[in-house]
Amino acid sequence: MALLIAGIVVFLGIHLLPTFPHVRDTLIARLGETGYKAAFGVLSLAGLVLLVWGFAVAP
Repeated sequence: MALLIAGIVVFLGIHLLPTFPHVRDTLIARLGETGYKAAFGVLSLAGLVLLVWGFAVAP
């Protein structure tokens, strides 16, 4: 169950990030546009994997 909750937090958390323009702009300035998109994609995929894995092992 902990994996499922962690997956939800990571997936929703990363998708809420663009709603905070200051944080998003800071990350783009630090990582660059391509780096930001790559990090966003990797973290989204990690959250999705945690969601699926957590759902599979949840009681």
